[in-house]
Amino acid sequence: MKKRLTLILGMLFLLLLLSYTPASAQYMFSTNPYNNPLNNMLTTVINGKINEKMLQESVANQKKSGGTTSGSTKPQTTKQPTAPRAKTTAEINKIVTFLPTAAPLKLREIVDLLANTADEKAQYNTLFSQFLSAFASEAKRLGKPNDFPLALSVFLAINSSVYHSTPDPDDAHLMKLRDIIAGAMVDDPQFATVTDRSKQELYETMIIFTYLTQGSYSEAKKAGNQEVMNGYQKFAGMNLQNFCKAPPDTLTF
Repeated sequence: MKKRLTLILGMLFLLLLLSYTPASAQYMFSTNPYNNPLNNMLTTVINGKINEKMLQESVANQKKSGGTTSGSTKPQTTKQPTAPRAKTTAEINKIVTFLPTAAPLKLREIVDLLANTADEKAQYNTLFSQFLSAFASEAKRLGKPNDFPLALSVFLAINSSVYHSTPDPDDAHLMKLRDIIAGAMVDDPQFATVTDRSKQELYETMIIFTYLTQGSYSEAKKAGNQEVMNGYQKFAGMNLQNFCKAPPDTLTF
């Protein structure tokens, strides 16, 4: 996905870069586009289980070349609790996917949030529509259409990579993170009550802001424009801060 995520650049990004000022990101302080009941449910899970598991994966990868620890331990004799009934495929899909509407739900609202003139609104509308279409194609390629955990994994990993100036995540990393998120959602009964609309609204918001951040940062990097690069790194950090309700330096994805 790494290469495909930066395909939609061209003249519209050049317009964005030419009109960029560091203050353009300040809208995030006056309104939070991620304000959604599902986001509130996810905050605790992301800062706890998901972040912890990604840290464990990172440590495990670093220790792969090491030997096993010496010594032995006595087997546990404590009786294990009865495992809950495994969810069916249909039940899992209902939790992690959504049935989309014919037209986007958040596109117009986000365009109005960022654009001032009619020309800007037309440009942003075209660009953001392309973002959503491109991600839908990528999700189908990975066998995960309308999959909320995949969108969240892309949001977390890509904004983190821009903020920390690390390489873009590859498909394997994104799918590993996606499976961790999906597992957390399936294990927590509160996510079974989330509506398709709530999932779709947050899905669209995450993808639009992630592609905008990554694409603009990539174009600025190609152009050697350090000021714009720094601005979109801060923008990526604000995305993570507003979504996760935690400082981006404390998050590892």
